[in-house]
Amino acid sequence: MNGKTQKTLLIAYIDDCSRVVPYAQFFSSEKFDGLRIVTKEALLRYGKPKRIYSDNGKHWILR
Repeated sequence: MNGKTQKTLLIAYIDDCSRVVPYAQFFSSEKFDGLRIVTKEALLRYGKPKRIYSDNGKHWILR
């Protein structure tokens, strides 16, 4: 981007037991669309989890 650095964020789901990554993708912002895309792909590939824990603050906690 014209020599300028840009913040990049990785949004990923990781199975704590097996360490399987159902889906992960890099994004340039923390907007909800990125979480929606990654959640949809992870659910389509591995099904519905029993629990989801988030470590990125209250705006991404799914209930």
